[in-house]
Amino acid sequence: MDGNGQNRTRQRHDEVLADIARFAGSSIELDVVLDRIVERTAALTAADRVSIWLLDATRWKLLPSALWGMHPAFTTNWKTRPLDLAAEPLSREAIETGQVVIVGDAMTDARTDKASVRFFGDRSILVAPLARRGTMLGTLFLNHVSRHYHFSQEDVETTLAIANQAAIAIDNARLYRDTRRLAEQLRRSFRYAGEALAAGVDLPHTLQMMVRLAVETVDADGGSIGLVDETGRGTYLVASAGAEAPPSVVPEEFPLVAPGRHLGVLSLWRESAPFGPEERELLVAFAGHARTAIEHARLYASLQDERARAREAERRQADFASMISHELRTPLALIKGYASTLLRPGIKLAPETSTRFLEGIEAAGDRLRRLVDNLLTATALDGGLFSAEPRPVEVGALLRRALDRVSLLAGTRSFCVSVEPEPLWILADEDQLSQVVENLVTNAIKYAPGASPVEITAMQKGDRVQARVRDWGTGIPADALELIFEKFYRVASNQQAAAESPDSDATGHSRRAGGMGLGLYICRRIVEAHGGRIWAENLAHGGAAFYVELPGTTGTTAGIGVPAS
Repeated sequence: MDGNGQNRTRQRHDEVLADIARFAGSSIELDVVLDRIVERTAALTAADRVSIWLLDATRWKLLPSALWGMHPAFTTNWKTRPLDLAAEPLSREAIETGQVVIVGDAMTDARTDKASVRFFGDRSILVAPLARRGTMLGTLFLNHVSRHYHFSQEDVETTLAIANQAAIAIDNARLYRDTRRLAEQLRRSFRYAGEALAAGVDLPHTLQMMVRLAVETVDADGGSIGLVDETGRGTYLVASAGAEAPPSVVPEEFPLVAPGRHLGVLSLWRESAPFGPEERELLVAFAGHARTAIEHARLYASLQDERARAREAERRQADFASMISHELRTPLALIKGYASTLLRPGIKLAPETSTRFLEGIEAAGDRLRRLVDNLLTATALDGGLFSAEPRPVEVGALLRRALDRVSLLAGTRSFCVSVEPEPLWILADEDQLSQVVENLVTNAIKYAPGASPVEITAMQKGDRVQARVRDWGTGIPADALELIFEKFYRVASNQQAAAESPDSDATGHSRRAGGMGLGLYICRRIVEAHGGRIWAENLAHGGAAFYVELPGTTGTTAGIGVPAS
């Protein structure tokens, strides 16, 4: 070859190498880079077929990554068939030695697979290692099919130059791919962290997505997120991805720390190699995103709880106002009706009718008094203004006075009172305990069917005095035996049953289970303020009862028992 021919060849070589170098500095897709490299390598070396094989993450398999010189359909199928490094002696030798491997006659060389040689028609082969910063990436194959080819030193140097540029291009393309994937994953992690607040995404789902992203980003074998439990001394698992860490591997932990408190920990593990400084920085960022997601989710839940409590408070306030209006309107309407009739000019009523009307006015007035008393007592209890003036009180006399005040509500119903002949003394505020008895007896009247009696008993129980008020109603639902003492709580089923009852008392009241849900609440608070206790029971033969116990005046403990509503 004359000097001009050599110059033209060298110029073409320089152009091809410059072209490959441009790929090395570009940020295009890895597959595009590899396809361009094998095409330009074939143009530079006059090889009939050029291919690139890349090592996988285990470094035990060769991944067919780019092929020039075959039909596209064959190339597509070829890329789906990884090859064990141990089954490919030429690549193994190039990777182990870091040197170019030359096969002058593929059919006679002991290192070649003869079935493959016959299938592809290979005559001569050159294999160059692809290395970058001391790490083997794979191999570059040059195959001559049309004739045996004698590879010169210049061919070897040219191929090594191509392999060096190809390794740079592969490394850059991988970096670009990984950076773009990382950027996308970080964007997703930020989005998931924000969704916990913005859209109310449940926290376990958010953390599950984030730990999976963290595992994928650093190619970890597995990872998990644990949150600190209520004791603050342990953690519980809320999200995990990948495989569990084997006993021989200690996961690396990245704390989830908020100002002034420890929320949990992000743990990741990898058997192949420890995480590098850059990977640790990424995982610290993921831990920060997870912490943000936790704080946002908890803030969101707290806001939701606050909204729910506010809505419940508004509902209770509206219900309470409605109940107050209803409860006050009924006795006022009765008083107004009876008084208007009595005062109507020209009307003459029989003495017994006038008496019944006056008794109705008195009963309605007593009902108003009890409503107001209950409201005032509940307000005092809740405001911390409740106070008692205890003095010795005889229980039998207390019961009789309280029953006199509610007798008009009983109509034809009778009270069965049983008190021990010996005086039963307790130390208490008589007005407050009278309110307890009136509330309990009124409650029993509401739930006792027809003309069934209300039973009131009082007795000495060891060092206590116990009084009981018992009705013969439908009883109390088992799950409501404790709830009935809560403020504003009313038993719906019994209310409905009573509301459907056609019976009316002497004043014309329907004996439905109305009320504001304050009576039993007030009873409990007053009894407990006196050092006693109150509870409800369903009785074996029907009906329900309340029992109250209070300390006595002689150093013994006395108690009052009363039936439940």
